[in-house]
Amino acid sequence: MIPLATLRAHHVGLVVADLEASQAWYRTHFGMEERSRTVSPTGLKIVYIGRDGFEIELFQHPEGVPLAGARKELGSSLQEGGFAHLAFACDDVDALWPALEAAGHNLASPPAVNEDLRVKYCFIRDLDGNLIEFVQVLG
Repeated sequence: MIPLATLRAHHVGLVVADLEASQAWYRTHFGMEERSRTVSPTGLKIVYIGRDGFEIELFQHPEGVPLAGARKELGSSLQEGGFAHLAFACDDVDALWPALEAAGHNLASPPAVNEDLRVKYCFIRDLDGNLIEFVQVLG
């Protein structure tokens, strides 16, 4: 086992096409504020945004390539190795879904239940097509 006193998530990194637009999207929709930013000698732009102890590290590469179409779809994204989605806990997926719809979010998968995992979930996509899950643990 890796010798860590505590194990907790710190951040997830996402490659985006437009750093400023993505930062604004996550600020508007999740209340995430900028923590720090830098530009590497190779021109890679990096910004940390966060809220409630969780951070997203956004990367914009000067020669970036858009997210492949298959990675934007829930089913096919699970056929490829690597990052599949980002998930946030919520209290009521059924109440959240109409709000996401009314706000004009890019809807990926409506509320569904996985009885085996005892969760209800739904998915949207961010500006770059990254899948974002909202998950409700069922009693």
